[in-house]
Amino acid sequence: MRRVMGVCLAGLAMVASVLVAGPARADVPVVGLITVDPLNIDHWGTLTATLSGNDSCAQPVTYDWDFDGDGSYDDLVGTTSNSAEWPAAQWSSGPGTYEVGVRANVCGATFPASADVTVPGLAGSFYVTLSGAVTEVGIPAPLFVTIQNRPAPDDFGYSWDLDGDGAFDDSSATYGTFEPTAIGTFQARVRVLHKPSGSFAIATSTIRVEAPPEPVTLAPAVVTGTPKVSYVLVASGATPTPGNAVRTVKWLRDGVPITGATLATYRLTTADAGRRVRIEVRATLSGYADSAPVLSNSVAVAAHNSVRPTFSGTLRVGRKLTGTRGTWYAPNHTYTYRWLRDGKAISGATALTYVTKSTDRGKRISLRVTRQRAGFPTVHAYSVARTISR
Repeated sequence: MRRVMGVCLAGLAMVASVLVAGPARADVPVVGLITVDPLNIDHWGTLTATLSGNDSCAQPVTYDWDFDGDGSYDDLVGTTSNSAEWPAAQWSSGPGTYEVGVRANVCGATFPASADVTVPGLAGSFYVTLSGAVTEVGIPAPLFVTIQNRPAPDDFGYSWDLDGDGAFDDSSATYGTFEPTAIGTFQARVRVLHKPSGSFAIATSTIRVEAPPEPVTLAPAVVTGTPKVSYVLVASGATPTPGNAVRTVKWLRDGVPITGATLATYRLTTADAGRRVRIEVRATLSGYADSAPVLSNSVAVAAHNSVRPTFSGTLRVGRKLTGTRGTWYAPNHTYTYRWLRDGKAISGATALTYVTKSTDRGKRISLRVTRQRAGFPTVHAYSVARTISR
């Protein structure tokens, strides 16, 4: 036969009474009354029911708990463990005396027992508050503990219930981090233990997890204009919704912001030659999430020749002429060359040097230098034309 010896809670000494045995089924022999050792509760809040004796069946024993003193064993039902955690609702009620009941289910018989559990006040009168938070799904919320009337020595331990399961087993850090996964209102708790005295305090806070605000939206942005140095590009579009959102514009050169270029127009400089220019638009409005950045079409700016090509040499038949490229702003562009006779291409004359022929006598010879790059305009620059003497 088995008999329920009672309920004990490990740790700080508590007030307790002898548990009184409830009725048992007549076909299950029971020896003696149900008794209990002195009850206590520590800062971990563990309650333990002690069952001893023998029975004639091999069925497992289950336990039902009554924590709130309403006489119904419905607060923790059917557990096969003889230990239970002091529930969150009771911790939140603070210090005081509470009736605890436990019922052991043995071979079809039930053995209830009860006792008064006294939760002590705070030794040293220190108090704990816990910050709340408002956040969004996926954005962690830090929770901070404030201890008032701190006793000496200043040595505290922390345990957190961040998932609402009633157990202070989620963290031992000095601050908590709530990880929101759903919209709603949630509670977090911290238990602060003053290690030298063994006294503790519990604080609860509320975390409100809200849906993220609607973002400002932007229509597509467009850049138009002549893609040459000294010409002006104009940005348009990027209309915001709501319409009173505030827009900001950045002009980008090869993806890098151009210093000071924050207006709807932009005059191209030699630094833009041979590069891609576009705008990035963003919008903000109080009560709304910031817009995603909107990028316009990319404008490929033509290479720029600032000093035209030249050539030197004796202007007579059979003499070699030597050309120079001139000065260019054209990164990653290739060079090609063509000598011209009266403005028309001379067959095979594609180097920086050219030996004049009899067919050049009396003609005007010039050098054309070309800069090219895939996706960019092709740009030509011409030397001054000079006449070959007879």
